[in-house]
Amino acid sequence: MKHPDQRGLTVFAATLLFGVCVVFTTQLAHAKAALSADDIKIKLQKSFANIKFESVRPSPSWPGMYEVMTESELAYTNADGSLLFAGHILDTTTKENLTNKRWNELNRVDIKSLPLENAIKTVKGDGQRTLVVFSDPDCPYCQELEKELSDITNVTIYTFLYPLEQLHPQARDKANNIWCATDRAAVWSNWMLNKTLAFSSCEQNVIASNIELGTKYKVMSTPTLFFMDGQRVNGAISKDQIEAGLAAIKK
Repeated sequence: MKHPDQRGLTVFAATLLFGVCVVFTTQLAHAKAALSADDIKIKLQKSFANIKFESVRPSPSWPGMYEVMTESELAYTNADGSLLFAGHILDTTTKENLTNKRWNELNRVDIKSLPLENAIKTVKGDGQRTLVVFSDPDCPYCQELEKELSDITNVTIYTFLYPLEQLHPQARDKANNIWCATDRAAVWSNWMLNKTLAFSSCEQNVIASNIELGTKYKVMSTPTLFFMDGQRVNGAISKDQIEAGLAAIKK
């Protein structure tokens, strides 16, 4: 999977040391008396007042560890909240990023709850399968994804225009132009694949609403894909990976 564009710096960067979890789990055995998840959350919030801790729960994978969810990160702590690890856990055999995988599991989205009328609708073939993408018109990884999507058929793709203005200052203007076009799907495809874009303008615009929507559902990078079962994937994944995700949906 290609690395997605990132929306700004994490709030942890200014306060915590990042790294791969190597010795953290060995510290768990030395923790003091275990606290409840709610008490751990209160303790962490007092220690890091500038970070919003949304939830603390026992890890389903690693006994003695707790998952700590913030607005933008999945971190880990021990049973008494005396240690906080902010970083990614990797499987040393498969090299899979287990933290990213778990983040995606915890942040699944009910596709039926999304305002799909605010997305560009592209129907290919019979359109029976469904895919939702949050995409930035100036994101190079989004452009790579569009190339992969061009070879997939029998799918309806809903593309939410989601400019990352901190990284791409001109992306919002391009998103506005695309949304205001008469044939949005054609103009979107032509821009992403061929880099040609005609100017269009309109009073009705959804870009601000899309940004609010993405923020609500913790879309912090582009492209971010959602399959019909709520599974989310970040980055420019391959055609084969997309097909596998679509095929995994239970009828």
